[in-house]
Amino acid sequence: MNQEWSNNWYFNSSYSIHFLNQSIVSVIENNFTFTGGAHGSAGINGLNFYISPNYKLDFKDLFSYEDSQIVLEFISEYCFQELRTIYNEWMQTSEEEIKIQNKSMFWENSLDPDWENFDNFLISNENISFIFNQYQVSSYAFGMHIIDIPFKEFLN
Repeated sequence: MNQEWSNNWYFNSSYSIHFLNQSIVSVIENNFTFTGGAHGSAGINGLNFYISPNYKLDFKDLFSYEDSQIVLEFISEYCFQELRTIYNEWMQTSEEEIKIQNKSMFWENSLDPDWENFDNFLISNENISFIFNQYQVSSYAFGMHIIDIPFKEFLN
């Protein structure tokens, strides 16, 4: 390995508490790596834990089995609409093109109503935040996005 090249490599990881109450802690894990090339790679992981007894919360743990498909379809559509708005503002998309857009404008199956598409999340007092890291739904240039869905939207 070229020693000069490897000296430019970089990795950083940090943790911070996003939300904490008597029952739940929600932690943000930030990672950044640079191993050469045009740009580094950044990512955020949401880590959520129930405090007593201690166990990691998966997103599907928050809803009853009977509601799962309804919840997933709602989140899928909500996140699509929010990401589409960001994309259209960024690209200054014409009204004609906006009218014909569908989920195929993002990576195939990336916003389908499946648990694994929404397993990177954070909990707070008022909402659930879904994290879409670089390359998860679109190209690196589209960036990383966090979509907040207020709890009241889930109740509706």
